[in-house]
Amino acid sequence: MKGAVISEADLLTNLPNNIIENILGCLPLRDVVRTSILSREWRYKWLSCPEIVFDFWFDQMFLGDHKLEPLIYQILKLQKGPLLKFALQVPDLKSSPDIDQWVRMLPNNTLQDLTLHVSRGETHKLNSNLFAFQNLRNLKLYNCVFDPVPGFKGFSKLVNLELQSVALVPETFGNFIASCPAIERLRLIHCTNFDFLEITGPRLKCFEFHGVFKSVSFKNCPVLSDVKLTFSSMDFKRGTDSPWIWLNP
Repeated sequence: MKGAVISEADLLTNLPNNIIENILGCLPLRDVVRTSILSREWRYKWLSCPEIVFDFWFDQMFLGDHKLEPLIYQILKLQKGPLLKFALQVPDLKSSPDIDQWVRMLPNNTLQDLTLHVSRGETHKLNSNLFAFQNLRNLKLYNCVFDPVPGFKGFSKLVNLELQSVALVPETFGNFIASCPAIERLRLIHCTNFDFLEITGPRLKCFEFHGVFKSVSFKNCPVLSDVKLTFSSMDFKRGTDSPWIWLNP
């Protein structure tokens, strides 16, 4: 009697759910979606994947002539969670006008990692829904307007914050950082110019700044060990005083 032939799809299906989720979490989204053709059992497994990443390579290698907007909406609508990570990179706002709607569809209670990247063109004014994700640990924003809503108490669990080409409000940004006491790594790349920037971070270990400022003050940063400052060339053409850096442990 010949032994039964077991397909690779059947072997995978028999694995524990947590292992299957780990496997799906290691794959690019385009490959996760493609697992739906393995077998009937795998048709909807990708909908419970804890990470959804729409990056440049997803756009180039998976979509082809298809539009991105309907696909994102459909995936978010069908996603069964818990969703831990969501990353979105779009060419510009004209091609993806529904960013705020997609953010509103994300689960407030589970999301830990969020990236919003508008590659070029007009900056995107972030909707207030962004500030509802109180379990965020990693936040990356590119080419956006970042202005916390009045009364916002901060992201208490935020560990890593990266802002690139982001319009900030200098008068309130320092207060925002102070309201995120768990931050360990802060990167500000070509954001709003600062006359004065005060950074308060009891757990802050790494700080990186590319741009223009007149003075930076580090207050209550006892474990800060890595500081990288890259000044814009315009700073040296003005003939003004050199920037000041103040350390107040």
